[in-house]
Amino acid sequence: MKINKIAAASAVAATLMLGLVGCNDEDGGKSDSKKSSKPVHAPSESPSEETVTDEDSQVIEADLTEKVEWKNGLKAQLSDFKRGKTGEYSYPENASYIRFKVTMTNDDKAPLDLSMTSLDCSTGEEVYDSELGLSGSPDTHLLAGKTKTWETACMFDAEDKELQVEITPGTMDETWYRTAIFSGSIK
Repeated sequence: MKINKIAAASAVAATLMLGLVGCNDEDGGKSDSKKSSKPVHAPSESPSEETVTDEDSQVIEADLTEKVEWKNGLKAQLSDFKRGKTGEYSYPENASYIRFKVTMTNDDKAPLDLSMTSLDCSTGEEVYDSELGLSGSPDTHLLAGKTKTWETACMFDAEDKELQVEITPGTMDETWYRTAIFSGSIK
């Protein structure tokens, strides 16, 4: 009886150890992230022709105007940065913002629900203003082989110079995406 308890305890310990080893990442938490800080000149800058790909890191880092591509062919790119100020009926009201275009191309075989896409800025909340056409991510699906561009904005004080935008595509199924972090300078 005592041997069965010892054997059972050993089996549980071995299972736990295998589970912990399986959760460990290959590089010990270090990633070969690309860092750059090319200035982006507001009010407009042409999108970069460079593409940054999903290389099994925890996040994908790119300059503000570079194109990001996930392994399944989904692509995202930011462009046309413009400063502005919201009105009294906006959320948040009377706030300085940076406005930009988001372009997503779906070269996967399955549709992507754009309403599940998360967009966050390091400088503050996303701006909503129906008069300016700023209403967040589209409430639609992006079919395979199609491209969708929309404008959005984030709070961005007049003295702010550095912008970081994080985009995480979302789905209702088991597919998950790494977060793409676009960063750079705004003049």
